[in-house]
Amino acid sequence: MDEIRLIPSGEIDHEGAEALKSAVASLALGGKKAVVFDFRDVQFIGSAGLGKLLLFYKRFSSERVQMRIESASSSIQALLRELRLDTLFTIT
Repeated sequence: MDEIRLIPSGEIDHEGAEALKSAVASLALGGKKAVVFDFRDVQFIGSAGLGKLLLFYKRFSSERVQMRIESASSSIQALLRELRLDTLFTIT
């Protein structure tokens, strides 16, 4: 498979963002074409989580790896689109 799938859950507040950062830091991207964040179990994302998404995007794009967010709730999708993050990575 050409992608890595991460499935965070709960709230991506300050603590959740740090946990997600640790998970992403340990990823071996060698040869992968995409990193997918499956947000089906995420109820909330705060400013710390949004900041981490931007850091992840910067890392992945520098390594020519696409980033996607899938299965986000309609409210999280609306927030990400309002912040125009959909211009950086795919949100579904």
